[in-house]
Amino acid sequence: MKTLITANDVKQLATSGKKIHYIEANTIITPAAKDAAHEWGVTFEVGTAPMSSPTSVQQFNQIDTTEKRFGVSQCGPGDDF
Repeated sequence: MKTLITANDVKQLATSGKKIHYIEANTIITPAAKDAAHEWGVTFEVGTAPMSSPTSVQQFNQIDTTEKRFGVSQCGPGDDF
């Protein structure tokens, strides 16, 4: 089953301090949610959240970044999610 992300969902993520939200590949992000994510600085990534957050820049640089990252600012009109 596909998940739908709305602008209200993005606002809740941002106000809770979440800047990266992990989604499944078939997740639907509404156009208003894309705009809200850009406004609130929220990014969507396809995949599962890492087990723990890095505590230093060095640890961050060692994370495997092979999963797809979607910056909503790169999405344009007519993009189909």
